[in-house]
Amino acid sequence: MLRSSLKMIQSNGNSLHNDSKIMVDEPAPNNHNGDQAKAVGISSESLENDSGSSGTSSSDGVKRSFFCWRWRSVEYSVFGLEICFAGLIIFVGIGLALGFLLVGINNERERTVLSVDNVVTSKASELQTAFSDYVVATAWIHQFATSGLLTRESFRELYLSVLATGLDFQAAEFIPNVTHADRAASEAEAEAYYAANYPQVNYQGFMGFEGGNCVPQQRSNQSFYFPVHYVEPVLDNAAAIDFDLYSSDSRRMTIDLVLQTWEPAVTARLRLVQEKEGSSAYSVLLLYPGAKNVTALEPRDLAILVIRIPALLERVFSKQDSKSLQNLKGTKIYLFDTTHNDKFPQFLGG
Repeated sequence: MLRSSLKMIQSNGNSLHNDSKIMVDEPAPNNHNGDQAKAVGISSESLENDSGSSGTSSSDGVKRSFFCWRWRSVEYSVFGLEICFAGLIIFVGIGLALGFLLVGINNERERTVLSVDNVVTSKASELQTAFSDYVVATAWIHQFATSGLLTRESFRELYLSVLATGLDFQAAEFIPNVTHADRAASEAEAEAYYAANYPQVNYQGFMGFEGGNCVPQQRSNQSFYFPVHYVEPVLDNAAAIDFDLYSSDSRRMTIDLVLQTWEPAVTARLRLVQEKEGSSAYSVLLLYPGAKNVTALEPRDLAILVIRIPALLERVFSKQDSKSLQNLKGTKIYLFDTTHNDKFPQFLGG
């Protein structure tokens, strides 16, 4: 029966060549030996070759399939390694770029901080120089006022001369030490001068703080006074005319210090009675006692420049060059006074 099947398959060779493989699964009737027919797989190649070549052809197909599988596995492995290397290169490149970026940012930050520190240090030195200019001007005022040439007119000329140097200040003042015995004569002279030259000034005599009240009032009788007897410009400082500085606690402390040391000093921060309404600017008074000499046991009269902190800072920072301004961009600088209150420094301006 199997032979007849093979003959039939051979007779239909055209169909075998069209199909690459035919599976024949035909049961056979029982023979005398009791054996059963088995499924037989026949390919076109096995029919064209000798009967013993079928096993060899099957083995070669398995080898080719295994070789192709191994080749594809190698291809996949190489492709995977290429992807890994490419990813590694990209990752390393990004890391290096970020590293250089961070180093650059850090270096730029350090340069900026160093530049700002240098500018601030430079400005601190310029601030000291600017303040020294005020001290020199105050000494000039004191020297002239105590030379015996002082009059109301000459004091105005002196003020204009100091102003011409470029200093910006609220007022130039000369403060004589007036005893109670001389008070009436001093008030009469001032009243006559202002009535004749500044009729808009409401002169009221010696004024001061009384009983802890910070509103200027008629000054009570004292053994001596330190009134603002000479002041320029007059109209801008009319509220301070003949105000007794010794009636103010903070001013009195500075006056006592100057009289004891013969050294110039500044008051604690204050808001001037002549400050324009709505202004929150602080000012300081620079007191100068004159040069120490052997003929006087202590200073008698004081020269004063009233310095507004905004004007002082403007004098320092107005001379900035474009590079320094760029370095200070976004930087805030504040000025504090640590000499009057060690625990809480006083903010002066910024």
